[in-house]
Amino acid sequence: MRSPTPRDIEAQPRPARSSASLNSTASTLAATGTPTFDSKAFAHPLPPTPFSAVSSDLFTRHGLPSSPLPPKNGPRLYRYLRWNFGSVYRRLFAIVYLANIAAMTVLAASRITSGDPRSFTRDDAATAATANVLLAILVRNEHVVNALFRMVCNPWMRGLPLRARTLAAKVYSYGGIHSGGAVAATSWYVAFVVLLTIDWTKEDRDPGVLRGYVYLASYLVLVLLVCMLISAHPSIRRAMHNWFEGIHRFMGWLAVILLWAQLLLLAADAGMSQGATSSFGEALVRSPTFWMLIAITLLIIYPWTRLRLREVHAEVLSGHCLKLTFRNTGFKVDYGQAFRITDAPLRETHAFGVIPLPSSAETAHHCPGCTCTRTPALLGEKQAPVMDQTSGQSTDFSLLIAKAGDWTSNLIANPPRRLYTRGVPQFGVLRIAGLFSPVVVVATGRIRRP
Repeated sequence: MRSPTPRDIEAQPRPARSSASLNSTASTLAATGTPTFDSKAFAHPLPPTPFSAVSSDLFTRHGLPSSPLPPKNGPRLYRYLRWNFGSVYRRLFAIVYLANIAAMTVLAASRITSGDPRSFTRDDAATAATANVLLAILVRNEHVVNALFRMVCNPWMRGLPLRARTLAAKVYSYGGIHSGGAVAATSWYVAFVVLLTIDWTKEDRDPGVLRGYVYLASYLVLVLLVCMLISAHPSIRRAMHNWFEGIHRFMGWLAVILLWAQLLLLAADAGMSQGATSSFGEALVRSPTFWMLIAITLLIIYPWTRLRLREVHAEVLSGHCLKLTFRNTGFKVDYGQAFRITDAPLRETHAFGVIPLPSSAETAHHCPGCTCTRTPALLGEKQAPVMDQTSGQSTDFSLLIAKAGDWTSNLIANPPRRLYTRGVPQFGVLRIAGLFSPVVVVATGRIRRP
């Protein structure tokens, strides 16, 4: 009979305290063929106490010496505030958002105390709102993200002290800047709509059809921004991810179109007002919002210029996993990058980590006397990897698709021959592993609360 493992011991019913019960329980287990507990097999047997009274230490619960891990720092509330609520992502969010709120408060106080509307105008609010939208979009651009990771994840950084490398590794929390800028932009836009309404209601002038359209565009943009913020809340985003992605994409596009319409209408209204000193074109060129809207529009369009329908070699590894191999992509991929794929570009896209294929057939000694090579046959392909002529890096890579939802389940059940790819490979959190040695990666397969 094999020696029982800690899992076997924990699965057994807890014996009672009396010796008679202990003997009868052991006899019953022996009669049914269930492994019985041998006290000689373990130096630290489990005490015969109710489960609720057993220590929460996982080591002692399995009859092993106490956990060698150091005690946790501070009470549970402190750890939550420090590591959960006060994560780097939220700290970056707070810095960006609170800095904008502080600036808005100073400007609003100046207008209220001085009584001069020129100290905080609707143009100032519009410029600040557009600047924050530009920041939120720019920090999510693939090339900007790759530049940030290349700046902090390079060979010379490995020579810095551990504390410096730990701080540099926080680069993966750049999403806090994106969300902070988006929420700040909405706050500035609320101020813009309020100032626009106040200023125009005080003017002794017929609003006219033109200003009616300005009001319509302004309030529609405000509704769209609020809906995007609500859908981006973590709980709503997790529960309805496809809805979140659709709302962000289509409402975002519509908001940018309405901002262009609003800008053009405001420039036309400024040219029609009394005492106007500039033409329609001059009003546009002099507006910072005009130039930032051009940049925002180009940043939104750019990833779609890299949309390609590519041939893909699909290999079903199991009922829960699919391997996709892309060849001759033209991208020099590296570890820690992810690539966006989809079968319906306007509906949804999904990013998966890339596995660069070897740049040539290399000898790989897996065991003593083994001379197998990483040949195309081992890769499940009939052709050698394609290399970039300038860098020597392979432009071929694979993606592993795990079953995690409806889209991935359908992909595994119906392996594709062609898929759309969008944008360029983008670095992610695993890129920071190169800053440390050694590295332990724990893959649980699901998100757990720390």
